[in-house]
Amino acid sequence: MSYEEVEDVEKALQWTPDDTVMDVARRRYPVVDSDIEALFLGRLDDTIDHFRLEIRLPRVHVGKLAQSSDTRTRWADVVNSIKLPTCALVVTVSTAILSILSHHPLGKVLLPYFSCIVTFLSSIPSIRKRLLTKSSWLLAQFDSVQTQVETAMDEIASRGFQILHTTESTMNQALAPINVKLAAITRVESMLKTIKPDIDIPDPSDVKRSFEGLKEKLQNGFSNARELIHVRRSLPSPFQSPENFEWYIVIPYLVAMLAVQLVLAYMSQKKADPLEETNMNPAEVDKEWYLLWTAVQTYITAVGQILLAFLLTQLHSLVFFLNQEIGVFEGNINQELRRTVGGVFEDIFRRGFQLVKAKFLDLLEKVNQLEAPIEKLKAKFPDVLENPEFSELASLVKDNLAGKVQKKRENILTHLSKIFGD
Repeated sequence: MSYEEVEDVEKALQWTPDDTVMDVARRRYPVVDSDIEALFLGRLDDTIDHFRLEIRLPRVHVGKLAQSSDTRTRWADVVNSIKLPTCALVVTVSTAILSILSHHPLGKVLLPYFSCIVTFLSSIPSIRKRLLTKSSWLLAQFDSVQTQVETAMDEIASRGFQILHTTESTMNQALAPINVKLAAITRVESMLKTIKPDIDIPDPSDVKRSFEGLKEKLQNGFSNARELIHVRRSLPSPFQSPENFEWYIVIPYLVAMLAVQLVLAYMSQKKADPLEETNMNPAEVDKEWYLLWTAVQTYITAVGQILLAFLLTQLHSLVFFLNQEIGVFEGNINQELRRTVGGVFEDIFRRGFQLVKAKFLDLLEKVNQLEAPIEKLKAKFPDVLENPEFSELASLVKDNLAGKVQKKRENILTHLSKIFGD
């Protein structure tokens, strides 16, 4: 797996401007002699202080979605949803009238449940379509969040690699004049030992070795993390797939709505039964007309259930639920990142960079400690130091004029051999 580089790398990597980190580094570390050394140490400190392994997921804004939603379309959906139940109402009312006129005994017993079931069945397609359509929209939003998470992880990984690359490049620039200086000092090491027998010429490669293996650690850490983080798997079971949503949400909702219809039909039937036991004048009340009311009641209940499905799946409700789940997932993914690659980031960008900084500061201290022996060497061998080439070498050691060492190397060695012999 590879990570694409972040566009505008320099801007992406800097939490603090270069001038600021350089000023802070100069104040913190008096041993710093050059701008590039200050920049290197400043960037190390800036990364140690500011790098955070954290993903921030954007929330969905209702306003932006509402602008693309047509109110007329929403009302048209509601009207279309009640067309089939309205047709069922015509059938159940007609059947109720026929039953009342025929005075068939089974009509009073079966017709309420017939009206209930027919009307309920007519409402199923619109309720199911509404719920599944909105569930598909929700799942698409969660898939979009998954893409955002993967993109954010790639950006963090790319950012990490770019920080390593940029910091290592700055380190090489900072070490270049030091390497030349130490090479020049090494050529007069035997002379310096007459001044200080235990003189220690440091090895800059110790600083470079501090970077070894850091990129591999980062690569492996993110490879493992991407395999473990998945949005849908962290969601409640009903929202992990369309099939789960239908089994856990749609079917229970329909069963509950059918139960409500049956209970209302039963209550209507029981409410009419006492009329048969009274001596009320049939001219005052016809006890079978309640069948017609039952048909109308089941229709009103079905329409209410359809409207409830629309109300529960309004944009505001869905966005509220979506943002709640995004917040929960954001916390979970950051916890998972800290668990899987948090230790790697601590090893690289805190403990690792602190080790690099410590080794670099130690190198600068040791290089600066060589200045005193060089000054004593000048005093002990004034005839030698009067030689223009050697004086230039001594000045190089002190002032970091690295570019002239290679050009004068042969001349310096020639003059030294003339003075001290082979």
